[in-house]
Parts: sequence; structure tokens; C-alpha cells
Amino acid sequence: MEEDVINNSESLTDLEISLWKTLERIRDEYNLLETQLKTQKWITRRIQELFGDIGFVNDYDVASSFHGCGWLYDLVWFVNNEDGYLTKVPLVLESEMSDRKYNALKYDFEKLLLANAELKIMICFGQGNFNYPANVNELINSFESSVKAFTHLSLPSRILILIWEDYMTGDIYPHLIINS
Repeated sequence: MEEDVINNSESLTDLEISLWKTLERIRDEYNLLETQLKTQKWITRRIQELFGDIGFVNDYDVASSFHGCGWLYDLVWFVNNEDGYLTKVPLVLESEMSDRKYNALKYDFEKLLLANAELKIMICFGQGNFNYPANVNELINSFESSVKAFTHLSLPSRILILIWEDYMTGDIYPHLIINS
């Protein structure tokens, strides 16, 4: 029997589904680019632009290098009060599109665990060439183990992992870790 990708997408909120679908849009745009324009930097900037737009639509301020104000993470949605003090961080996002080994992804992912945000998002490529679906499941299991090992995770926490399996299927697999 063929192995399937671990799937718990039925627990996603409307916002999380919208973010997943936005990454699928980015993938589709990327696939239409001329070869010389296809870079990880293009993907990261597009993620910052479109995920930032979703933040603005939801009345959040947005920080990223695309928006001229990188701040701790690749992208942050935040709210300041009328005096300019930080009151809320609804979302932090890390994307690592350049390295396909978990040890390289580990540090960006663990940085998310430190955030006191309502939603933490990790975006990455599936690891390993032509190893589907094990490549996606190995990442999911590693991220799950990392969350279980971290004893100071802010509660409740929702961590949305979006894995772009670009070798075989081209699909983007969502995985939600809920820690309550």
C-alpha cells in the first residue's frame, strides 16, 4: 500500500485556508516564470508581498523586508495602540526556500516557537529529491517533534506548516499543529 502524506487540513480556519491558497497562487505564478527569473528570492518576496496584503486587509500593520521594515521574522502582522505601543501580534512567518535539509530548517522553525503570536507559519520546500511522500512526512514528523520538545510554547498555539513538494507533485501540503 502506498504511503500518504499526513493530513489534518480539516482543522484549518478560513484565514489559514486563505494563506494556503495564496501560496498555491505563488506556486502557479512561479511555474509560469521564465527560467532565469525562477529564484528562491522571488518566492520569498512574493510571499511577503501577498501575505502582507492579507494582513493589511485584516487591518494589521505588516513588517517584512518587502515592506521596508524587517522585524525578527520574515513577516509579522502586528497591532499598535494609539500611543504607538505594541498590543498584539496575530501572525509571524518564516520561510526557508533555499535548503532542503531539516537541520537547516530547524533554526527558522524553532524561532517561530519563541513567538508570542496567535498563528505561526513555516513555509518550506519538501526535503529530498524524488522521495515523495516520505519527504513531506519526514518534515511534518520533525516539526511535530520539535513542538513537543519545546516546553515554553505560548498557549494556545497554532502552527501552520506549508510544505511545497516541488520535485514530484508540485502540491503544497498544509499541516496544522495545535498546542492547547
